[in-house]
This record gives sequence, structure tokens and C-alpha cells, in this order.
Amino acid sequence: MQNKSKYSWVIGIILIIIALIYLFNLKKEISEPVEVVSPEGYEEGTTLTMYEGLPPSFPRELLLEKKKLEFSNVLVLPSGKTQIHFSYKTDKNMMQVFDLYKYDLIGKQWKLITDANNPKVATISGSKETEKLIITIIAEEAGSSVTFQHEK
Repeated sequence: MQNKSKYSWVIGIILIIIALIYLFNLKKEISEPVEVVSPEGYEEGTTLTMYEGLPPSFPRELLLEKKKLEFSNVLVLPSGKTQIHFSYKTDKNMMQVFDLYKYDLIGKQWKLITDANNPKVATISGSKETEKLIITIIAEEAGSSVTFQHEK
């Protein structure tokens, strides 16, 4: 009897994950650079590349909603570190987006620090091996604004 209960839980969790992936679709549309500049105020040798879509160096394992990006760029520092920044708007509320990314990242073995105590802003900070990630979700009247910052 207990084995049936365990299997039911496992099957239920798998179905929820499949449903979330189906509902949110994976966005993996890679774009070409729009502009490459040497930004002021940064160490010499730093480059900033702006994109209309998702930068090619964005980690393939991360789940994204299929939404138009508000902005997208890659900052490459002389030390070799790469920082990816992008933002999009969604019709989902802040907690729906927070839960989506939180549980997806936990399932992919990211170590997380989360904060959803503020009714207007939620954050997820994570690390995995040499990668760091910060997701900021801001509640808006109709949905949320989501910003990713990824460093490797």
C-alpha cells in the first residue's frame, strides 16, 4: 500500500513538471549581435554586446518563458568573466514566476537563496559550479517584469 502511495507522488510530480514545461515553452531563440561597444566606466578591454534576442552564450539548461525580451546584453570582462543580462514581461503574477524558476533550478541542482517576502519584488540567487544567477521578479499591475543576470 505504501509503495502505491510513493509511486503516485512520483508520477504526480513528473506530470506537474511536464505541464509547466508545456505551459511555459522553452525559449532558445539565439540572436546575432546588434551592437558591440566598449562601455565607459569599465576596465579597459571590457566589451558590451547588445542583442535583440537571447545571447548565444546563455546556458541551454535554464528554462525561459517564450516572451519578447525588453533588453539583452553580454558584458565580457578582461578577466574572462561573462555576464549576461536580459529582461522580459509576462502576464503571470510574481509568485507564479517565482515558483516556476525556483522549482526548476532546484531540480537542476542549483544552490539557491530566495526572497519572496516583499509583495512587489521577489529574488532568486543561485550558484552551480562556476556559474552565478540572479533572477529579479517585479510585480506589475498586469503581470510581472523578470530580469536575469547570469555570470560565468
